[in-house]
Amino acid sequence: MNVHFQSKQATISFDPAEGFIRLKIDAFLGAEGIKELFTQTMQYFKTLGINKIMNDFRGFQGSSPAAQQWVLDNYYPAMRHYGLVHIATVVSSSVFANHTVNNVQSQLSRDLNT
Repeated sequence: MNVHFQSKQATISFDPAEGFIRLKIDAFLGAEGIKELFTQTMQYFKTLGINKIMNDFRGFQGSSPAAQQWVLDNYYPAMRHYGLVHIATVVSSSVFANHTVNNVQSQLSRDLNT
């Protein structure tokens, strides 16, 4: 497995045998932390020539409406442009985290398989 980025809050990795980026959030990230992490993910994703991502958000605590809107306006359109088609997401039992993920995924383009 190739680790592209790792901190106490998150890890971005890729295993060629799996064929997808694994974005793992382990702790709370504020709006700026989310933007930085997702920007790193975009930059790495576009170099790999793949179409899948697995979001392991078991440590995710949710995010602000502004951060959610940034993800919808910037992250997912760029990821789609770079070839993203398939998204798998594992979410914690946190009500706020589930609400955040469901809110974002409900607004995604229908050409993305979640």
